[in-house]
Amino acid sequence: VPPTISGTVCEGSGTSTISITSTATSWQWRKDGVDLTNTGPYSGATTGTLTITNPAITENGIYTVMLNGVGCGLLSSGVTYTVNPRPSPPSLVTPSSTIVACTAAGTTPLNATSAGNTIDWYTSPTGGTSVGSSSSGSNFLVSPSTATVYYAEARDAATSCVSATRTATASVTSNVLPVIATQPVSPVATICAGAGTATISVGATGVTTYQWRKNGVNLTNVAPYSGVNSNILTITNPAISENGASFDVVLNNATCPVTSDAVILTVNDLPTTPTSVTPNSPTTFCSSSGSITLNATSAGNTIYWYTAATGGTSVGFSASGDNFSITPTITTTYYAEARNAVGCKSPTRTPTASITV
Repeated sequence: VPPTISGTVCEGSGTSTISITSTATSWQWRKDGVDLTNTGPYSGATTGTLTITNPAITENGIYTVMLNGVGCGLLSSGVTYTVNPRPSPPSLVTPSSTIVACTAAGTTPLNATSAGNTIDWYTSPTGGTSVGSSSSGSNFLVSPSTATVYYAEARDAATSCVSATRTATASVTSNVLPVIATQPVSPVATICAGAGTATISVGATGVTTYQWRKNGVNLTNVAPYSGVNSNILTITNPAISENGASFDVVLNNATCPVTSDAVILTVNDLPTTPTSVTPNSPTTFCSSSGSITLNATSAGNTIYWYTAATGGTSVGFSASGDNFSITPTITTTYYAEARNAVGCKSPTRTPTASITV
């Protein structure tokens, strides 16, 4: 019975055996006709099983065993022992410089070359579990959210032998860009200086932080602004100085910023408080005499008349400088409020003199 080989072995890695079944009482293993000793990589050189551990390519050869000594011994037939070579370590490994990538898919390609072999990718220089494989020279996509170094190991698909070392990429960080679904738009509602609230919003996915800006400068939550780090910016009682300002928002996912479209805020100035209000001296009115005439001026604006200094319901309106006739039924002071074309009101109302009925 000829010797048999158990296990294929890769250069410098693993263990295989050559054994023979016989009734012999002594054994002497030989390689290419030369007696072996129990010196690495060999053990069991004088037993029925020769063990070869982590062999070099030079261990390739013809192995025989002499049974029962030289004088009356029997030499077995030979068996060819082959050590499979390791593939060369991967080269041309990319990326070769630090990458911080921001893409819609959130992936970065790795690449390595070891001709004719498969590339297995790891996150450690030795040991560990492969995160995936690619053909030599083909891209392998990764999406690490924190800085990660990858290691390429070449593997011979036919023998499963791997390269002696792994080759490292540079550090890779890859994140998904935020996606803006709804861009900000200018507020539709009329905003008057010092009065009312304007809101500007953005609709987006994949966002970890928001930062609203005015004219390219980061805002803080100081009046008139609030919500500067949310998807909705609120501007409360804005001054006329906010008119024409440009607002946008920087959306971030980790280290991946996206800037929204900018919108322009329109803040309308308040009309001037009415002047030349008449009657301007106390007046007595007889209820049977018809009506009394009120007048006030605020150039280019409409005058609304009230019976209260604040609040209440207007009793009518007139153009600036035009008379307004009314018939009071009780002693009354009237108040003139100016409104412009967009509906902004004067900051205060101007009273007439008292009209006694």
